[in-house]
Amino acid sequence: SVYGAGIVLASSVMLVRVFILTSIFAFSVARNLILPLFLMLLGSLIPAILIWRKKEEKAQTGALDAGNPLDIKNALFFGSLYIATTLLMYYSRQWLNPSMVYVTAAVTGVADIDAITLSTAKWAAQDQTQQVLAQRVILVAILSNSIFKLLVSLLRGTPALRPSTLQGFGLVLG
Repeated sequence: SVYGAGIVLASSVMLVRVFILTSIFAFSVARNLILPLFLMLLGSLIPAILIWRKKEEKAQTGALDAGNPLDIKNALFFGSLYIATTLLMYYSRQWLNPSMVYVTAAVTGVADIDAITLSTAKWAAQDQTQQVLAQRVILVAILSNSIFKLLVSLLRGTPALRPSTLQGFGLVLG
């Protein structure tokens, strides 16, 4: 399904965004994330391009309700989500052991990659001894977010949507 390829392609933008954010705040972390992020990006782009080239189905037309982009409730919700994620990541690094930091990254990664990336990159820039942990935390958050998107696509999507999203996300997660 072309829509499945579109979902995977839209999700791959997250990988570029993570690289840009880590480059700005902690270039040494970004440098070490280049290979895994590049491989995940390739893993999502290749199936999307192949599916797009096939276009075996006619595009389905229908009105999509995009909602109001200036809705203050959405802005407040995502602002609150960003603050909550940043605080959770901060306090998990302060009070919990590294394995629990990974759990926190996996749980909060479902909702907000940018907050985890920003807080972890800033933290790693201040504490050079935590570069490897920072890289892993960011990757765990990316994987958890990708698994969530795959599950939503599989469980809520149409049967025609499932193979293409499974191909694209399967390569990213594999």
